[in-house]
Amino acid sequence: MNKKLKGVSEIALLDKFSTNLEDSYLAYKAQRFLKDEESGELNLYQYYSDTNKCVKRKRILDEAVADAVLFDVDGHKKLFCTKQPNPNGNVLCVYEKDLMGRFIQKEKYNFEEKIARMAGEMFEYDGIWYRPAQECNEQYGHAVILQKVLMENGICRFEEVRRMLSVHPKLNVGMHTFNSYKDVIVVDALGFDNIWLRKTMKLMKIYK
Repeated sequence: MNKKLKGVSEIALLDKFSTNLEDSYLAYKAQRFLKDEESGELNLYQYYSDTNKCVKRKRILDEAVADAVLFDVDGHKKLFCTKQPNPNGNVLCVYEKDLMGRFIQKEKYNFEEKIARMAGEMFEYDGIWYRPAQECNEQYGHAVILQKVLMENGICRFEEVRRMLSVHPKLNVGMHTFNSYKDVIVVDALGFDNIWLRKTMKLMKIYK
Protein backbone atom coordinates (compact mmCIF):
# COMPACT_ATOMS: atom_id res chain seq x y z
CA MET A 1 0.00 0.00 0.00
CA ASN A 2 1.23 3.47 -0.82
CA LYS A 3 2.14 5.15 2.47
CA LYS A 4 1.58 8.56 0.87
CA LEU A 5 -2.20 8.00 0.81
CA LYS A 6 -3.18 10.08 3.80
CA GLY A 7 -6.25 9.24 5.85
CA VAL A 8 -6.45 5.71 4.51
CA SER A 9 -6.38 3.03 7.17
CA GLU A 10 -7.00 -0.19 5.27
CA ILE A 11 -7.80 -1.70 1.89
CA ALA A 12 -10.81 -4.02 1.64
CA LEU A 13 -10.77 -6.57 -1.17
CA LEU A 14 -13.81 -6.74 -3.45
CA ASP A 15 -15.01 -9.68 -5.52
CA LYS A 16 -15.39 -9.51 -9.30
CA PHE A 17 -19.05 -8.82 -10.04
CA SER A 18 -18.87 -7.26 -13.52
CA THR A 19 -16.54 -6.63 -16.44
CA ASN A 20 -17.90 -3.16 -17.21
CA LEU A 21 -16.80 -0.35 -14.94
CA GLU A 22 -19.65 1.94 -16.05
CA ASP A 23 -22.29 -0.70 -15.29
CA SER A 24 -21.06 -1.66 -11.86
CA TYR A 25 -19.13 -0.24 -8.96
CA LEU A 26 -17.27 -3.54 -8.72
CA ALA A 27 -15.71 -4.07 -12.10
CA TYR A 28 -12.41 -5.76 -11.41
CA LYS A 29 -10.67 -7.67 -8.64
CA ALA A 30 -8.08 -4.88 -8.54
CA GLN A 31 -10.64 -2.42 -7.21
CA ARG A 32 -10.78 -1.53 -3.54
CA PHE A 33 -12.69 0.48 -1.00
CA LEU A 34 -10.36 2.83 0.84
CA LYS A 35 -11.54 3.45 4.35
CA ASP A 36 -11.50 7.07 5.46
CA GLU A 37 -14.25 7.47 8.01
CA GLU A 38 -13.32 11.06 8.82
CA SER A 39 -13.93 12.21 5.23
CA GLY A 40 -17.68 11.61 5.54
CA GLU A 41 -17.86 9.56 2.34
CA LEU A 42 -17.05 6.14 0.91
CA ASN A 43 -15.07 5.93 -2.32
CA LEU A 44 -14.07 3.17 -4.71
CA TYR A 45 -10.46 3.13 -5.89
CA GLN A 46 -8.54 0.99 -8.35
CA TYR A 47 -5.17 -0.32 -7.25
CA TYR A 48 -2.27 -0.65 -9.69
CA SER A 49 0.31 -3.09 -8.34
CA ASP A 50 2.98 -2.12 -10.87
CA THR A 51 3.10 1.48 -9.58
CA ASN A 52 1.70 0.79 -6.08
CA LYS A 53 -0.86 3.55 -6.51
CA CYS A 54 -4.61 3.89 -6.06
CA VAL A 55 -6.83 5.91 -8.39
CA LYS A 56 -10.26 7.11 -7.30
CA ARG A 57 -13.05 5.77 -9.54
CA LYS A 58 -16.39 6.51 -7.91
CA ARG A 59 -17.99 7.94 -4.80
CA ILE A 60 -20.22 5.25 -3.31
CA LEU A 61 -21.79 7.01 -0.32
CA ASP A 62 -22.02 10.55 1.02
CA GLU A 63 -22.03 9.15 4.54
CA ALA A 64 -19.38 8.32 7.13
CA VAL A 65 -19.42 4.53 7.38
CA ALA A 66 -16.97 1.93 8.67
CA ASP A 67 -15.65 -1.30 7.15
CA ALA A 68 -18.02 -1.44 4.18
CA VAL A 69 -18.35 -4.87 2.55
CA LEU A 70 -20.32 -5.83 -0.55
CA PHE A 71 -22.14 -9.14 -0.65
CA ASP A 72 -24.41 -10.74 -3.25
CA VAL A 73 -27.70 -11.85 -1.64
CA ASP A 74 -29.91 -13.86 -4.01
CA GLY A 75 -28.63 -11.86 -6.96
CA HIS A 76 -28.89 -8.49 -5.19
CA LYS A 77 -25.66 -6.63 -4.38
CA LYS A 78 -25.84 -5.30 -0.83
CA LEU A 79 -23.43 -3.10 1.08
CA PHE A 80 -22.94 -4.00 4.77
CA CYS A 81 -21.40 -1.44 7.13
CA THR A 82 -21.78 0.44 10.39
CA LYS A 83 -22.28 4.19 10.60
CA GLN A 84 -20.90 7.13 12.50
CA PRO A 85 -21.17 8.33 15.20
CA ASN A 86 -21.23 4.81 16.64
CA PRO A 87 -19.42 2.45 14.22
CA ASN A 88 -18.55 0.05 17.04
CA GLY A 89 -22.11 -0.40 18.22
CA ASN A 90 -24.83 -2.99 17.69
CA VAL A 91 -26.51 -1.72 14.47
CA LEU A 92 -25.48 -3.19 11.12
CA CYS A 93 -26.75 -1.17 8.14
CA VAL A 94 -27.45 -2.63 4.70
CA TYR A 95 -27.56 -0.57 1.50
CA GLU A 96 -28.83 -1.43 -1.98
CA LYS A 97 -28.70 0.43 -5.28
CA ASP A 98 -31.85 2.26 -6.37
CA LEU A 99 -32.99 2.82 -9.97
CA MET A 100 -30.53 5.71 -10.28
CA GLY A 101 -27.62 3.50 -9.26
CA ARG A 102 -27.20 5.13 -5.85
CA PHE A 103 -26.75 3.09 -2.68
CA ILE A 104 -29.69 3.68 -0.31
CA GLN A 105 -30.10 2.18 3.15
CA LYS A 106 -32.76 -0.53 3.01
CA GLU A 107 -32.28 -2.64 6.12
CA LYS A 108 -30.64 -2.68 9.51
CA TYR A 109 -29.89 -5.43 11.99
CA ASN A 110 -29.87 -4.82 15.73
CA PHE A 111 -27.69 -7.15 17.79
CA GLU A 112 -27.82 -7.61 21.55
CA GLU A 113 -24.06 -7.01 21.75
CA LYS A 114 -21.70 -4.57 20.06
CA ILE A 115 -20.91 -6.95 17.21
CA ALA A 116 -22.25 -5.09 14.17
CA ARG A 117 -18.95 -3.85 12.73
CA MET A 118 -17.55 -5.93 9.90
CA ALA A 119 -14.19 -7.64 10.46
CA GLY A 120 -13.62 -8.64 6.83
CA GLU A 121 -15.16 -9.94 3.64
CA MET A 122 -17.86 -12.57 3.84
CA PHE A 123 -16.51 -15.94 2.73
CA GLU A 124 -17.80 -19.36 1.74
CA TYR A 125 -16.69 -22.64 3.29
CA ASP A 126 -18.23 -26.02 2.50
CA GLY A 127 -21.17 -24.34 0.81
CA ILE A 128 -21.93 -22.07 3.77
CA TRP A 129 -21.35 -18.32 3.90
CA TYR A 130 -19.85 -16.67 6.98
CA ARG A 131 -19.67 -13.07 8.18
CA PRO A 132 -16.56 -12.02 10.17
CA ALA A 133 -17.70 -9.49 12.78
CA GLN A 134 -15.89 -7.41 15.38
CA GLU A 135 -16.79 -7.82 19.01
CA CYS A 136 -16.48 -4.31 20.46
CA ASN A 137 -18.09 -4.83 23.86
CA GLU A 138 -14.95 -3.79 25.74
CA GLN A 139 -13.16 -1.79 23.04
CA TYR A 140 -12.79 -1.45 19.29
CA GLY A 141 -11.85 -4.83 17.84
CA HIS A 142 -11.71 -6.76 21.10
CA ALA A 143 -12.37 -10.07 19.32
CA VAL A 144 -13.53 -11.58 16.02
CA ILE A 145 -16.81 -13.45 15.68
CA LEU A 146 -17.68 -15.76 12.81
CA GLN A 147 -21.38 -15.81 12.02
CA LYS A 148 -23.12 -18.21 9.68
CA VAL A 149 -25.12 -16.28 7.08
CA LEU A 150 -28.57 -17.79 6.53
CA MET A 151 -30.47 -16.26 3.61
CA GLU A 152 -34.19 -16.44 2.91
CA ASN A 153 -36.11 -14.30 0.40
CA GLY A 154 -33.25 -11.82 0.17
CA ILE A 155 -33.05 -11.32 3.96
CA CYS A 156 -30.02 -12.38 5.98
CA ARG A 157 -30.03 -14.02 9.38
CA PHE A 158 -26.82 -14.39 11.38
CA GLU A 159 -25.91 -17.28 13.65
CA GLU A 160 -22.70 -17.19 15.70
CA VAL A 161 -20.48 -20.25 15.36
CA ARG A 162 -17.18 -19.11 16.84
CA ARG A 163 -15.61 -16.26 18.84
CA MET A 164 -11.85 -15.73 18.67
CA LEU A 165 -9.49 -13.78 20.90
CA SER A 166 -5.85 -13.10 20.09
CA VAL A 167 -3.53 -15.60 21.81
CA HIS A 168 -0.35 -13.87 20.69
CA PRO A 169 1.94 -13.23 23.70
CA LYS A 170 2.30 -9.51 22.85
CA LEU A 171 -0.54 -8.76 20.42
CA ASN A 172 -3.20 -9.79 22.91
CA VAL A 173 -5.12 -6.53 23.34
CA GLY A 174 -7.50 -7.06 20.46
CA MET A 175 -8.24 -8.80 17.17
CA HIS A 176 -10.32 -7.01 14.57
CA THR A 177 -9.65 -8.42 11.10
CA PHE A 178 -10.34 -11.81 9.52
CA ASN A 179 -9.96 -12.01 5.75
CA SER A 180 -9.47 -15.07 3.58
CA TYR A 181 -8.38 -15.66 0.00
CA LYS A 182 -8.09 -19.18 -1.41
CA ASP A 183 -6.10 -21.08 1.25
CA VAL A 184 -4.74 -18.00 3.04
CA ILE A 185 -6.29 -16.35 6.11
CA VAL A 186 -5.11 -12.92 7.26
CA VAL A 187 -5.82 -11.59 10.75
CA ASP A 188 -4.95 -8.31 12.45
CA ALA A 189 -4.17 -8.22 16.16
CA LEU A 190 -3.31 -5.35 18.47
CA GLY A 191 -0.82 -5.09 21.30
CA PHE A 192 1.75 -2.88 23.00
CA ASP A 193 5.37 -3.61 23.83
CA ASN A 194 5.02 -1.34 26.83
CA ILE A 195 1.97 -1.83 29.07
CA TRP A 196 2.43 1.69 30.46
CA LEU A 197 2.05 3.08 26.95
CA ARG A 198 -1.36 1.47 26.72
CA LYS A 199 -2.38 2.83 30.12
CA THR A 200 -1.23 6.32 29.14
CA MET A 201 -3.18 6.16 25.87
CA LYS A 202 -6.30 5.04 27.73
CA LEU A 203 -5.87 7.89 30.20
CA MET A 204 -5.54 10.37 27.30
CA LYS A 205 -8.54 8.70 25.60
CA ILE A 206 -6.44 7.95 22.52
CA TYR A 207 -7.20 4.25 22.87
CA LYS A 208 -10.17 2.77 24.69
